Amino acid sequence: MKTAVENLLAKHPKEKVALYLNTIHATSGVQWPNLEALLGSDPRLQIA
Repeated sequence: MKTAVENLLAKHPKEKVALYLNTIHATSGVQWPNLEALLGSDPRLQIA
């Protein structure tokens, strides 16, 4: 998961990646503990 996120961040603006991943997490209906942990711990993925 972390490698995939790093690849996204390398290719796209961090604001768009953060919005995309937070939206997927909030609306998918699937619990992804790894994604939740990454969103909470990586400041590049937090929405201000």
